Formats: sequence, C-alpha cells, structure tokens
Amino acid sequence: ILLYTPDLEEYEHERGMYIDYKKFAPGMLIYDEDELINEIKNENYNLEKIEMIKEVFYDYKDNKSSERIAEFIL
Repeated sequence: ILLYTPDLEEYEHERGMYIDYKKFAPGMLIYDEDELINEIKNENYNLEKIEMIKEVFYDYKDNKSSERIAEFIL
C-alpha cells in the first residue's frame, strides 16, 4: 500500500491524530507525485507493516468478516 499524503504535516499540525500515523500507517507514506511514480515503478511495498496493522487493530484474522456481517444483517 502506498499512501499519498502530501498534506500530512499540515493535517497533523492543524487537527492532530489519535495515533502516531507515521508509525502505524499500513504502507509507505508518499509526500509528492514524483516519489509516488518512483515507488510504483520500483514496486517498493512494505508488506510487513500490513501484518503489524492487522495484529494491532483487528480482532478477527480469520478471513470471515464478510460472512459475519451477512449473518448479522440476516
């Protein structure tokens, strides 16, 4: 996951965050278009961060979330 965040510093300063976004973002933070293009071309992805996010924020890791939602609705 590449996260295009050209206004992250401004957002953090003006609104703040509940968590340290730079630490917990589930992908690489990209601050400008040239960097975004370069990372896409290089296929430079950090899949380990995705696993970390799943461990910290998700209670269920069994790939049955859609099934649980459908059962709840029905």
